Amino acid sequence: MTYSEKIDIETRGWVYHPALVTYKLSALPQWEQTSQMSEEGEKRKKRNFLEGYSAEFTFLQYKPYTLRIFAKRQRSTLNSSFAERSKTESDHYGATLMLKYNVLPTILSYNHEESTQTGFHITDNDTDEFHLSMQYNKNLGDTRLIASYKDSTQTTDGIPISVLQQKARLQNYYDLTKDKRVTLDSSLIYEDTQSDFTESTRYELYENLSWRHRRNLTTKYTFRYNIMNFEAGSRESRALRFNLNHLLYENFTTLFNADGLSNHFPGGRELAYGAGLNFGYNREIPWGMLNINIGHNYNINNRDITADSIQVIDEFIILTTGIITLLANEHVDIDSIVVTDNTGTIVYIRDIDYRITETDSFARISRIPGGGIADGQEVLVDYKHLSNPAFDYSTFGQSYGISLSFWSAWKIFYMYNHSKQSFLSGIPPDELIDDSIHTAGTELDLKWSRTKFEFKDRQTTNVPTTSWRAEETVTLRPFKGVFSSLYGSYGTTKFKDTGEIEKFNTIRATIQVRTSRWSRFRVEGFRNKISGAAERITDTGVSSTFEWVYRIWSGSLRYRFLNEEDEIFQETRNNHYILFEIKRALF
Repeated sequence: MTYSEKIDIETRGWVYHPALVTYKLSALPQWEQTSQMSEEGEKRKKRNFLEGYSAEFTFLQYKPYTLRIFAKRQRSTLNSSFAERSKTESDHYGATLMLKYNVLPTILSYNHEESTQTGFHITDNDTDEFHLSMQYNKNLGDTRLIASYKDSTQTTDGIPISVLQQKARLQNYYDLTKDKRVTLDSSLIYEDTQSDFTESTRYELYENLSWRHRRNLTTKYTFRYNIMNFEAGSRESRALRFNLNHLLYENFTTLFNADGLSNHFPGGRELAYGAGLNFGYNREIPWGMLNINIGHNYNINNRDITADSIQVIDEFIILTTGIITLLANEHVDIDSIVVTDNTGTIVYIRDIDYRITETDSFARISRIPGGGIADGQEVLVDYKHLSNPAFDYSTFGQSYGISLSFWSAWKIFYMYNHSKQSFLSGIPPDELIDDSIHTAGTELDLKWSRTKFEFKDRQTTNVPTTSWRAEETVTLRPFKGVFSSLYGSYGTTKFKDTGEIEKFNTIRATIQVRTSRWSRFRVEGFRNKISGAAERITDTGVSSTFEWVYRIWSGSLRYRFLNEEDEIFQETRNNHYILFEIKRALF
């Protein structure tokens, strides 16, 4: 059991004159008492105190040059499922210099941060960071330069990881006709990253020309050149794209696009080019609206691969607890996997932050609760994999959709998407992609209720499934100051190849009562259940909140209980959380 108290005391003002020095000072002391009872009956108590603070000084805020100095010390707590509480204490200080000249406004800043995280793992971070921002807005358009330098060291359970990263972006927006009919957007990017696990340098040139020929006709021309050098070699890509958008009679839209891509990487190259044509139509009908969408696209891929192993850089994935996430390619070299955050600066550690398991010929990656990867976080993955025999192929895709809306309350919709791969030359693969998805549903939204039903049938060469989902939401205001809602959903997913069925259901009820002009009370209960071969999880919980305001005083009392059961890993966790808070604004 843990009790914590925190007091925030803040004051602000100036020294001699607001034009000279302004300040903002805060005292943030925190106390924490922890009591633990072991199975043997041994009782342990621990007390902890943090002298938290925050200080900020601004010098010469009305002058062409302004200096801001700040420092802060604080503690944050993270509660994670199936892992103990994690606490982070951090010290953060730095300075910002602003040169507010009309011709070339410039901002230069420095930040230093030291933090220690305790709990399931012990992690120390030490980071120094510089930022430069400059802007020039004259005859050549709006030109901006953004540069940064970051040196960080992360030590987790005695394992240090150092990352040195440099970035620079030069961007220009130019209006060629002075009325925004023809605009040119250009950017030049430089990135250099060096760590204990990987080194890479990237250059990118981007040009985008937008031309509004008429009020209802617009074309865009895009060129992108990218080259990345890393330990295994270099990757070079060129891309060219053309878009045409035409609006006819204000309700019929035509979109045409054509693009080409040239990609050279260690051990081979890939050429891809294609075109697409899409139509959109909407029209008012008696008592409602009709929407129709039709799209077709055709692409050709030529691949010439000479090496058995291919390096993949910055594959984007999202890690969520309970959801199976597979890397995009088969036959992955497990030892070559490197996982970072979405900026590439924080390197995560295998079997501490994430776990790798092999599923058939694919590699599954999942986060470890209590590690450094948050639930639902975006990450980047580098790895090597064995290539399949190279072959040339074409892909033809088509999509159709129609929806009817009546009285702005009832909607019926249907969508069809199909993608088929055709063999052209080379070594024929064992199986070509043939993927089609049918989606149909209806939605009824009345004053007090919302009902939705959706059915989806996916026939594919990978994992064919059939699923349906029903949702119901009822919202009532039976009395003045009383609000209540009830939500429920139920659905199933059937895997056609194995015949396995995964079921899920959710129910949630909420009641909110305004007890007086200065207070209100809210209580919510919920239950979520997933039952299948990959997941068997049940979450049950209840939460209540009482909030009040009286003149310069305000406060709240919150309680939350959560019970989580994972039958596959045979883990159960009960979490009780109580928070009592009082605030007072002096002036």
